[in-house]
Amino acid sequence: MGASARNFIFTVCFLLTGFFLFSNTVIAAPYGEGSYNEGDFGEGEVVGGGTTSSGPGVYAPPSGCTSGASFSVTTGERCSYVPPATPPGIPPAQSAAPLFLADIAPGTTSEDVRTLQRYLNMHGFPIAPSGPGSLNNETMFFGPATKAAVIRFQIAKGLLPATGNVGPLTRAAIAQTAAAVPAATPSLSTPKFAVDLSLGDVSEDVRTLQRYLNANGFTIAASGPGSSGKETILFGPATKAALIKFQVAHNILPATGTLGPKTRAFIAK
Repeated sequence: MGASARNFIFTVCFLLTGFFLFSNTVIAAPYGEGSYNEGDFGEGEVVGGGTTSSGPGVYAPPSGCTSGASFSVTTGERCSYVPPATPPGIPPAQSAAPLFLADIAPGTTSEDVRTLQRYLNMHGFPIAPSGPGSLNNETMFFGPATKAAVIRFQIAKGLLPATGNVGPLTRAAIAQTAAAVPAATPSLSTPKFAVDLSLGDVSEDVRTLQRYLNANGFTIAASGPGSSGKETILFGPATKAALIKFQVAHNILPATGTLGPKTRAFIAK
């Protein structure tokens, strides 16, 4: 056999050996392509038969993966992965405080109106008990029901005269009220009062009432006794004043500041 023939055979064998070794070598690749089990990456368990060989950030595909291939030629499994999409059922984060950059008046039709209705519905000033305008059925139209809800909000927050227009003072109050509620604060379960409460009463029911009013935007006090986290067992003038605002806002008339049957029933709903 001539030298040229031997060199040719040697070259072919060398190339075949190199190809075989390359196809079975663990090839590390950075994240960005393919698929993996959410929560498993970094724990050494990856979809497609590959493993993490150098800790988080490095993926080793299964055998039979050639350069640029999407699937292994020997196992049919993926050679790389892609980060998972946002899990279904998780809504996008929403700001706790809607910021209205312009005034909103009755008759307006805009997405700001829908945001306003949603805010009022979620803060105890419902637009409607059901149908258009109710919670999760908000609309873009600023009609009479929206105006009535805004008026109740304005009265409750002392924004007088309560015109039903969302002007600068009302816009500021909405932003401050929403921002003042900590995102991590758990919602207070609806209390059920078995007896009436009035000025001068001293009981744990009074503390529960103060806690409920504070949690729903009808603050007993901005700081000190009666404020959020510092509720007391005394039904004093500040508790009565907050309860009157609550009754006016929810059309429980006459607003006497006494926790009677109508107010107890409304709270328990």
